[in-house]
Amino acid sequence: MCASQKEPLPRPEVDKESGDVSLLTCFLVPESRINEIAVDSGIADCRFHFRSERDRVVVTLFGARRNELINHLSASLGLLCHEGGTTVQARLVEVLLVRNLTLSTAESCTGGLIAKLITDVPGSSSVFWGGVVAYDNSAKRTLLSVSGVPAFGAVSAEVAQEMASGALLRNSADIAISVTGIAGPGGGSDEKPVGTVFFGIGRRGRPSAAFGAHVSGGRDRIRRRCAVAGLLLGIVSAVGDDIDGHTLWNYI
Repeated sequence: MCASQKEPLPRPEVDKESGDVSLLTCFLVPESRINEIAVDSGIADCRFHFRSERDRVVVTLFGARRNELINHLSASLGLLCHEGGTTVQARLVEVLLVRNLTLSTAESCTGGLIAKLITDVPGSSSVFWGGVVAYDNSAKRTLLSVSGVPAFGAVSAEVAQEMASGALLRNSADIAISVTGIAGPGGGSDEKPVGTVFFGIGRRGRPSAAFGAHVSGGRDRIRRRCAVAGLLLGIVSAVGDDIDGHTLWNYI
């Protein structure tokens, strides 16, 4: 059985290229879940430990069967993990470059954080068209042609879907990711408490879709996790995965 260690293991004398060490980066998934999947795999002759960095966990694996464990974790978590040490925004840019796709964003509660993270990556100008921060409802109407706020509320699947569709109407990108939500500390209700968020996904030539989730925590955590989830949705859309029922929704 694989043994998990919370304390960092000593670095081996050889470097990673020798094949003695492998890295796996998991996005949004907590250490406890990664550990559970690894232990349940029953794969022996490997050791691993975690390094948590905000919304990602870097797993360092040692041992002869570490690649088997990586394959097992990847099969369980899909696009929420990637072999090697990386960030979700760097992974998104890489995927878009490989597939020759471009992306745009339409953000409300995240206030441009998704766009900021993408543009942190050198070379992102090749794949990122740009983004709109439509915070006020009038901005949603004016900049993204959103009409559903009076009927459904600004925080709704319908508005998230309209935001994504409206972004594609206003730009030349292949994919649009939108997010609207209640980051708190105020603004929540019994029907839509703080942490209620909706994401929209638009892909040119296909119908747009929207999905809801609830994110726990304070304002900063909600906004950050929504931004990371938006980046992951960009990857999901770029590779053509089925967004409905995707593993991502278990971990936002």
